[in-house]
Amino acid sequence: MNKKHLMNQYKGVQLKTDVEEADPHKLVSMLLNGALQNLIAAKASIEKGAKAEHGELVGKAISIVEYLRVSLDPGSDLDFAENLGELYRYMETRLLDSTMKNDSAPVAEVIELIKPLRDGWDAIPSEYRN
Repeated sequence: MNKKHLMNQYKGVQLKTDVEEADPHKLVSMLLNGALQNLIAAKASIEKGAKAEHGELVGKAISIVEYLRVSLDPGSDLDFAENLGELYRYMETRLLDSTMKNDSAPVAEVIELIKPLRDGWDAIPSEYRN
């Protein structure tokens, strides 16, 4: 086995362990960070002309955003959940545009939308995290 393969196996085991040990707040944080990582890599891949890689990375980001959208809890604040759900739908649409048009601009736009969500989520004081 080569070193890259072994490192990927280790990362997979580590991620699984992190997910199993994470509380719900940490899981959302991990999802937002995962979406950002995939989007940053997708933007770079399209700028270097790697269309297939771009599509794969955007697909992963869309899956994460979709999961965040369908996991919203409207019980605590229905208006907030609906507005955030619409924002997630918009992100999904923009990312689909990116793959169909082979364009990095929609990816850059979604990156700029996710960053404040991630930063705000991570800034929630621990006493308010469920």
